[in-house]
Amino acid sequence: QAGNSIVIHYSNIRGLSSNIISIQQHLEQHKPSLLFLSETKISPPTNSSHFHYPGYILHQNFRLHSGVYCYAKSTLSFSLFSNSSTSNFCFSWFKLSHSNKNTFFAIVYRSPNASIEPNLFEHLTDSIINIYNSHPDAELSLLGDFNVHNIEWLQFSSHTSEQGREAELFAATHNLTQLISEPTRVPDRLGDASHLLDLF
Repeated sequence: QAGNSIVIHYSNIRGLSSNIISIQQHLEQHKPSLLFLSETKISPPTNSSHFHYPGYILHQNFRLHSGVYCYAKSTLSFSLFSNSSTSNFCFSWFKLSHSNKNTFFAIVYRSPNASIEPNLFEHLTDSIINIYNSHPDAELSLLGDFNVHNIEWLQFSSHTSEQGREAELFAATHNLTQLISEPTRVPDRLGDASHLLDLF
């Protein structure tokens, strides 16, 4: 928190266990209000005690090849709202009550090999409707590794996929604005290219 604001950090961690020291160093140095992580790659059930960090409460939705995770400062009024997972995607909704308003966050991981069905965006739409039914004045934020490509919508896409078109339609339908304008996938192997895969 900077003053009365909420500071949110996010990373596609590509393996929580192998990166836990870096995560703890990040929490120590930057102290974000919320740290969301996708692609944790941990099979449930698991003992998560070694992932704990002082002053933060952990929220997990572990899956062997995907998974999402959140560190939330213990001083926040922040709680898990729902978990959803299939073989193709994993996402969790959280509720933050702050400054007399409710904000819901969805942290998402969608496999790059996911088929169209079951459709992630249909599941997200259903959950948005449920949230607005119970909290009509809520603010919504969705973030995570969506693994979609859409040249006209996402500047650093290499092509346009059907899932990319679905993502753009989903955003337009729910009046969502994409906030990330730089590549989030940094090439780490010969022949790789920069892509914008992580959306907010």
